[in-house]
Order: sequence, then structure tokens, then C-alpha cells
Amino acid sequence: MIKLIFAIFLFLYSQPSFAATSLTPQEKFDLGQKYLKRGNYPKALEQFNQIRNFYRDDPLAIEAELAIADLYFKKNEWDQARVYYDEFERRFPNHPKIDYVSFQLGLCYYKKAPKTHQRDQRWTEQAIYHWRDFETKYPKSTYREEVAKKFSECRNRLAEKELYIAKFYQNRSAWEAVKRRTDFLIKNHPESDVLSEAYELSAISNFNLGKSEESEKALNKLKELKPQKAGEIKADLTPKESPKEK
Repeated sequence: MIKLIFAIFLFLYSQPSFAATSLTPQEKFDLGQKYLKRGNYPKALEQFNQIRNFYRDDPLAIEAELAIADLYFKKNEWDQARVYYDEFERRFPNHPKIDYVSFQLGLCYYKKAPKTHQRDQRWTEQAIYHWRDFETKYPKSTYREEVAKKFSECRNRLAEKELYIAKFYQNRSAWEAVKRRTDFLIKNHPESDVLSEAYELSAISNFNLGKSEESEKALNKLKELKPQKAGEIKADLTPKESPKEK
């Protein structure tokens, strides 16, 4: 009987819920944050998980959920961090730091996206989609300026991707494809840094397709942005008169 009681005692004492009584949830949370700052991620995760699993009724359990998301973000584990931020955003939409959570979730997509426009930009598209209503949802957020900056960068990268593909088709004289790409770019990325180049290709592609009116419209738009370039393109597209026979 004594051996049985002793075995039960050892089992209970070995459990986190029992052993954790030596520290309060706040002390464990502070300890986890200290480990996190030092880069000791396993120890930090252990503290946050204990709070989350054994003190569910304590408000710090929610903070521990967010701390775990931050932990994976600091480890550059974007997919894991994304899962935790996304779950937090869905479960606690009225949390005081929900703008931060939304900002971080968008950053996870942003970090995964390749910075060169020639590569697949699906994660850039995800970042744009996630941040599209950030300013409306969180007008007083301190992250608005940073989101706007990165949002613009992402939009410009997608525009560069479209222009890159349009130029690919231009080199093959596939004018219908050039027109489709430039039309899409102009419509969906009107504030991009490559808008003038899009109008340039639009004018050229429409000219080669026999659509003189649309070509002229593109030239007029280009003239508003780069008058000299518009003049050069128009001169190139104007049919040259054959020299008169003497």
C-alpha cells in the first residue's frame, strides 16, 4: 500500500499541472518571454504551452497563444506562425492587439513571397488579399503606415510580373497576349511604377492588331506620364512615306 501511494505521488508530481504550482501563470509567462528574448525557443514554448494547457481560464492563456505565434515568427517558421496567427484572429477578433495579429499574419505571407518578380507570386497575392482592408478595419493602428508601404510594394511586384510576361510575348510578336497582359496591368495596378511601360506596350500591341483607336488612347495616357516617350513611340508607329520618284 505504501509503495502504491508513493508511486501515485511521484506520478502526480511529475505532471506539469502539479509541478507548475511553484510558479504563477504570470511568472511563467514572464519567464517564457525572457526565454523568447534570449532565443531559447524550446524553453519559451514549454512555458507558454503550460499556461495554455493548464490555466485555460486565466487571461494569460490567450496571451500565451499569441506568444507562441510570435515565437514561430521569430524562428522564421512562417507557415507555423501563420497557422497560429490565423487561428488567433478567428478566435479572438476583439482582442486589443488584433491589428498587430493581422499585421503579422500578412507579414507571414510577405516573408514567404520571392522578392524577384520573375518567380511565382502566389504569396504576394495572399499578402495583398489579407491586407486589402487593413486601413478600413484598423484606422487608428500604429501599423497602418508599414502595411501601406508593404502593400504598395506587393502591388508593384505583381505589376512587374505582368509586364515581364507581356515583354516575353512582345519578343514573340504575340500581340493578343501582350494586349491581355497590359490591359490587366493597367486596370488592376493603376498606381504601379511600371504603368508608363504598360501604356507603351498597349499602344504597340493595339497598333499591330489594327486597333488604331485603342492604340491612340494608350499613347495619350503615356503622354500624360512621359511626353517625350509618347512622341517617340508615335513616331515609330506612324507609317513612313515612300520617297517620291524623281
